Amino acid sequence: RGGTGKTTLIGYLQKYYGNKASFAYIAPTHAATAELAFATVKTGNTNLPATLASSIRQNPVTKQYLFTQKVGKLLGYNPVIVLDEVSMIDNKDLNNIKEALKDIGGKLILMGDRKQISKVDTRNPTFKTLSSVFTKFKIINLSLR
Repeated sequence: RGGTGKTTLIGYLQKYYGNKASFAYIAPTHAATAELAFATVKTGNTNLPATLASSIRQNPVTKQYLFTQKVGKLLGYNPVIVLDEVSMIDNKDLNNIKEALKDIGGKLILMGDRKQISKVDTRNPTFKTLSSVFTKFKIINLSLR
């Protein structure tokens, strides 16, 4: 649900871990990275989030997906990738991120709201699908009370 503090919570998680883990923030759009930066800077984050498109690339020789230097330079000991607005992530994007994560041995935290905007399918723009992120992983729901 929007407004429950998902993004703020993740900023505090980074603060809690301190130098025991390294964090990189990713979101599917520039607008989402701006919101993510605004929310996490309040908790002391100094690393600017990156878009998904600028975060991973495919090695032309091995065809393996890897994190780009933009994200890689943020990751050191015990890497954690935070992917926000996962309602906009399709299976292909998710699989590419998981493959890149295997290369560095990191953890992935997925954040989002199943009721928010889904990824637009250019072949059928009126059809909205629920991201498999909401069905393939353990979910923790936050609510206002």
